[in-house]
Amino acid sequence: MGKGCAKARLFTCRLIVLAALLWQAAAWGVQAGRSDKNVLKIGFITPVSGNMKALGESTLEGAQLALGEKNRGGGIRVGKNQYTVVIVVRDSEDRPELAVRAAHELINRENISVLIGPPMSRLAVPVAQVANNARVPMIAQIATHPDVTKGTQCVFRTCFTDVFQGGLMAKFARMELGAKSASVLFDVASPYNRGLAELFEAKFTAMGGEMVAKETYTTGETDFTSQLLRIKEKAPDVLFLPNYNYEILAQADQVRRIGMKVRIIGSDSMAFKDVGDYKKVENAYYSAHFSPDAPSPRVKAFNDAYQAVYGKMPLPGAALTYDAFALLFAVIEERQSVEPKEICKGLSTPRRFEGVTGVMLFDGSPDPVRSAVVLHVKDGIPRYYTQVDP
Repeated sequence: MGKGCAKARLFTCRLIVLAALLWQAAAWGVQAGRSDKNVLKIGFITPVSGNMKALGESTLEGAQLALGEKNRGGGIRVGKNQYTVVIVVRDSEDRPELAVRAAHELINRENISVLIGPPMSRLAVPVAQVANNARVPMIAQIATHPDVTKGTQCVFRTCFTDVFQGGLMAKFARMELGAKSASVLFDVASPYNRGLAELFEAKFTAMGGEMVAKETYTTGETDFTSQLLRIKEKAPDVLFLPNYNYEILAQADQVRRIGMKVRIIGSDSMAFKDVGDYKKVENAYYSAHFSPDAPSPRVKAFNDAYQAVYGKMPLPGAALTYDAFALLFAVIEERQSVEPKEICKGLSTPRRFEGVTGVMLFDGSPDPVRSAVVLHVKDGIPRYYTQVDP
C-alpha cells in the first residue's frame, strides 16, 4: 500500500473524528453564546478509554439520544425560564482515582446541578461519597453494588442492585436450570465482582445447592487456567462469572481451551459491544436490565429512535442511561427547579417510573424495586428469555 493511500486514509479518519466531535457537541446541547443561566449542566463520568471503553461509548450514546430529544423539544421549562440541557463529560478510564478527580472538578469548577455515572461500582462507590459530601444529587445508572447508595442522602440509581441480581441468578440456576452444584470465579479486588459472588453463594446454598469451588484473581490478571483447572476437577453444574465483559471473554476462551464442560451463567456485565463475542459464551444465561427483544411498545420506540441515530441496536448501558436522564427530567419538571437541593427532594419522593428498561418503584429508598430480564445466548445472539417485574 503506497504512502499516498496511507495519508489519504489518515486524512479521512481525521475528518470522521472531527465530524463525530461536532455531532457530539450538538447532541450534548452545547450552544455558543448561551449564558449559564439558560443552561442546565449535568456532570457525566464514564470510561471513554481503557478496557471499559465500549460500555462508556454505549452510555454516551444513551445520554446523547436523551439530550437530543429534550433539546429539540425546547429543553426544560422551569417557570418562565427555558433551559438548554448540556452534559459535561469526564473520562474515568476505569480508574477510581480519575473518577474521583473528575467528580471534584465537575462539582467545584463546572458547578453542575446533578451528576450521572460513573457506570461501574468500583468507581461509583468513591464518587458517591464525593457527591454526597458536596450535597450534589447523583444518579448511578448501572452501578449495582449496595455500597453505592449506602449511607448517602442524595445518591440514587435506576438499575437493580447486586442483592437482587445475585439472588435472581442463584434461584434461576437452582429452579430453572436444575443445578445442584455451582462454582464461581471472580475478581476479589473488585467490589462488584466479589459482592455478587458472595450474594450468589448465599442464595444458592440457602436453596439447597452446593458451592463446590470458589476461585479468585485480582484486577489485571489475564491467565485464569490454574483456577479453571481446579474448578474443572469439581465438575460443577454451573460456573458463575460475575466479572467485567473483557474478563469474561478471556475466561470463556480458557474454559473451552481446557475442555471444561459447564453451563456458564453471568450478571449484567455480560454485555458485549461486538455481537461476534457472544459466540464465546454460547448457551450462557445472564441477568440484564434491558433487552431490545422485550415485547414492549416503549422498547420498540426506543429501538427505532436509537437505530435512526446510530444505525445499530442499543445495549443495556445506553438504555439505562437514557432512563436516568428521563427520570431526572421528570423530577425537575415536577419540582420546577434546577437547584440541587430541590432535585434531591424530588428524587427522594416515592414514585412509580416506567422507562425503556421497565418499571421502577421508589418507596423512599434510593434503590428502586424494578424489572429485570434474563437473556439466553443462542446461536451467538443474546435472546430475551424471561422478565421479572416488581
